[in-house]
Amino acid sequence: MEIIRLPLNPFQMNCYICYDKSTLDCFIFDPGVYYKEEKEKLKNIIESKTLKVKKIFNTHGHLDHILGNEYAIKLTGAPVYAHESDIYFFDNAVEQARLFNIEIDVPSQPDKLISVDDVYNLGESTFRILHTPGHSDGSLSFINDENKFIICGDLVFQGSVGRTDLPGGNMELLLDSVKKLFNSVDDDYTLLPGHMSETTVGNERNYNQFLIGLYGKD
Repeated sequence: MEIIRLPLNPFQMNCYICYDKSTLDCFIFDPGVYYKEEKEKLKNIIESKTLKVKKIFNTHGHLDHILGNEYAIKLTGAPVYAHESDIYFFDNAVEQARLFNIEIDVPSQPDKLISVDDVYNLGESTFRILHTPGHSDGSLSFINDENKFIICGDLVFQGSVGRTDLPGGNMELLLDSVKKLFNSVDDDYTLLPGHMSETTVGNERNYNQFLIGLYGKD
């Protein structure tokens, strides 16, 4: 499994391109391209590596994570997957964008609503889904056990957690989601968040000041 991280758009949101080295089958997570050069970079990566994009996933529906959906759909022809609880963000995306002086195309409704029981195969590995609300109602974490990494959206960051002052935000629920996620994997799993750099479950379990109380650490 190869993973490419692309920090994108005015919000520096992390897009992840995951592909199987043997089949070149590919998933794109949060294709938030906005600027022309970002769109060209995404296109060049896909074309130069001859990737076959099978699915586009949104970890949640906030503007910075979905504003490149339409370009990615036109580029790849792949369907978009998201959780039903965040559909209202798709409905209001253009209005949200204008608050930041951003113009975007009206995003299509997701082609597929994700169930937490769904499992998605990519080459020889799989992504299992965990519903991890708190940053938004429909926030999702995508767990790849074979390669021990998690694409966790804006749930948890290195030394911090996702903001909860936006629609659907709830700190108590978010912390419960982090605990549920961390209890489902080992400490050596890599966390690939929606912003900033990667970290590990163990590092955040032991040193993240927002999470210490969840595990009884003094």
